[in-house]
Amino acid sequence: MRHLVEVYGRDRLELLDGVKIFHDDEDWVLVLPDASEPLVRIFANVGDGKGAETWVEQNLNEVRSRIESFCQIHGASKKKPKTSGKAALPESRRCK
Repeated sequence: MRHLVEVYGRDRLELLDGVKIFHDDEDWVLVLPDASEPLVRIFANVGDGKGAETWVEQNLNEVRSRIESFCQIHGASKKKPKTSGKAALPESRRCK
């Protein structure tokens, strides 16, 4: 989570429930660590308009990619964590 704070800068973030990255007033991505499982959940919100699905897909992929890159740099977990949903990373890409 600290990695995301360093990458995006505090002026674009809210740190109340995980890390919420703002792109505009209405548009954001929330990275929420699970309290009991070694995984994170990623949510996105975008205002109505043309290209909303594309925005969500691009921003979810960007954040997911940053998390995966961080995990690769810092090593994957040897213990097999449980997964939940589509946002879960493959076992080889999970952080310790």
